[in-house]
Amino acid sequence: MIRSILFLIFLFSGHFSFGQNFRVVIATYTTDELPSVIKEANISGIFRKVDQNRLYHYYLGDYYTEMDAEEVRVKMLMKGFIDAKVIDLEEQKLWCGAPCPYFRDDYVYNHIGADGLMVGSVFFLRGGSRISKIGTTTIYEFAKVLKEHPDFRLHLGGHADKSGSYRANIIIADARLRAVMSLLEKYGIVSEKVAPLIFGAGVPLGGDKKYDRRVVLTILDSSGQVVSRNRATMVRTTHAPARK
Repeated sequence: MIRSILFLIFLFSGHFSFGQNFRVVIATYTTDELPSVIKEANISGIFRKVDQNRLYHYYLGDYYTEMDAEEVRVKMLMKGFIDAKVIDLEEQKLWCGAPCPYFRDDYVYNHIGADGLMVGSVFFLRGGSRISKIGTTTIYEFAKVLKEHPDFRLHLGGHADKSGSYRANIIIADARLRAVMSLLEKYGIVSEKVAPLIFGAGVPLGGDKKYDRRVVLTILDSSGQVVSRNRATMVRTTHAPARK
């Protein structure tokens, strides 16, 4: 009897995991409209989740092992989903914390940069629209990618915390967008390549309000899919001059 109890304690203490801990994200978009490439792929089992920055991720899974998920990822690569990536659900929970308010059936939390996408944030002081040195570095990085890839474009999301009125939050979110767009223009990015969208205080991250005061930068390809950092790097290296 005692041995049985000890075995059960050992079994459920984390030494064995029977959960489906891996998932494959095949593509990410900034719009909730079902992309034609997803429709035409005719892949059964695809489902969608939206994250805290209103990015829409299309998934397959869940899988018990990373190897199982990797096999599916390779199949998606062969179907043309070149940014397909294996996601560890336990890492997702660690990024978010436990209990995770974003880990629901229809919602997922994604740590900026950790999922390998060309997504970045510029944060602001309360009531302000002045860009910090760190923010300037982020904007320069994205401008550089855009200049090196003429077919890419930029989606901007302007946000505020909930401290002010609805109108005040819209105004300050707009001011932050304009500040980022102004700096992008100085770096040679024309406005035609940028699609700004004002969210105001409607999309809070949860937790410290300082992270709500942000502009989110997202690089898209010509089909509207969010570009991975790996893809941007691979394309750039093909244009590098050959070594002599």
